Amino acid sequence: MTTYVYGWKEGTDPTNHFDNYSQVIEFENEKVHLSLWDTTDDREERLNEYLSTTIFVIAFSIISRPSYNHVSSRWVRELHRHSPNTPFLLVGTKIDRRGDNTMRKVEGVAPIETSQGVELAKQMKAISYLEISSKLNIGVREVVEEAMRWAVQGVKMRRG
Repeated sequence: MTTYVYGWKEGTDPTNHFDNYSQVIEFENEKVHLSLWDTTDDREERLNEYLSTTIFVIAFSIISRPSYNHVSSRWVRELHRHSPNTPFLLVGTKIDRRGDNTMRKVEGVAPIETSQGVELAKQMKAISYLEISSKLNIGVREVVEEAMRWAVQGVKMRRG
C-alpha cells in the first residue's frame, strides 16, 4: 500500500519513507476527505492518530510469516484496545511474489495463501480481506474504494 500511495519517485525507496497523503475527492457523489497515513513506530504518536481514524487498513506481506503473525499479535490487539469500534480491512500485499520460491528456500515455509488471509480476517473480525500487488497495480484501487465506501457509510450513520 505504501508503494502505491507514495508512488515510484526516481531515486527513492517508498518502503523507507512515506509522506502522509491527503486529498478531497469525489466518491459515490460525495466529497470525501481522503487521508492515508502510514503507521509510525512511535507508539504515542500512533495512538493519537487512532482517535481521528474512520477506518483502518491493516496490511501484511504474504511472503513474510512475521508480517502475517504481527496482524494478530500486535496490530489488531492494539487496534481493539485503543479504537475498538473502528472497522478495518485486512490486506495481503505482494501477491505478485506468491509463486516465488525464495521464501520457501530461505525460511522453509510457503507464502501465505488466500484462504489463510480470509480465515485470519474472520478470526480478527475484519470487514473484509483483499489482496494486492502495488508493483503490478493489482487490487489497490479496490482496497481504497472499499475503505472509502465503509468510511462514507460510517460517517452517514454517525450523522443519523
